[in-house]
Amino acid sequence: MNGEKLRPLPMKADYVGVMTNQLLSTEDVAKWLQVSKAWVTSHANGNRRPSLPSVKLGKCVRFRREDIERFIQQCEREAAA
Repeated sequence: MNGEKLRPLPMKADYVGVMTNQLLSTEDVAKWLQVSKAWVTSHANGNRRPSLPSVKLGKCVRFRREDIERFIQQCEREAAA
């Protein structure tokens, strides 16, 4: 991630233009974190650490925006003095 701060994804507008808190797909999260979909999947299903919080809906895995933002904050490292 080369020391760059990740920016939150913009909220998506639904069909009436109201901002919604939609669940994100694996592809959305991979683009946001600049990692592969396989990385997201392996961290979401608990095979790798740190564990990425997710919501399982049948065969689909989705992510809450606020959970991913919290995950980023928890993974953030302090700059060495």
